[in-house]
Amino acid sequence: MLVHASTNRPPKGEENPILMAALMAMGTNIGLTKMADATPGITYHQMANAAQWRLYDDAISRAQSTLVNFQKKLTLASYWGDGTTSSSDGMRVQVGVSSLHAEANPHYGTGKGATIYRFTSDQFSSFYTKVINT
Repeated sequence: MLVHASTNRPPKGEENPILMAALMAMGTNIGLTKMADATPGITYHQMANAAQWRLYDDAISRAQSTLVNFQKKLTLASYWGDGTTSSSDGMRVQVGVSSLHAEANPHYGTGKGATIYRFTSDQFSSFYTKVINT
């Protein structure tokens, strides 16, 4: 799933905790620096390297597909739906730094922001997310 962008190899056993720490740092939006401070034995440099070489867009997309397909096979998921319908919605967030996706919109005030647009199946798995300027 999260194969190295250059070597196309999966992570070795000792790389997994570093990769999980980098994923958690990015997924919870605390950042690699704070995660390195909170994680004994794992450095910022190790997580930055893992993020650069293993957490690229295609790898994340493949991992997300694997998780969605796994959930679709679970009996419990079928109680919510058969996975053939979906809904989508956007959530606007203010962006405090310059970004290609950040625009000012008078409807939302004077600050710049972007919209995180998420698609969710009837089995409650998020199968696609896109940042758009609004």
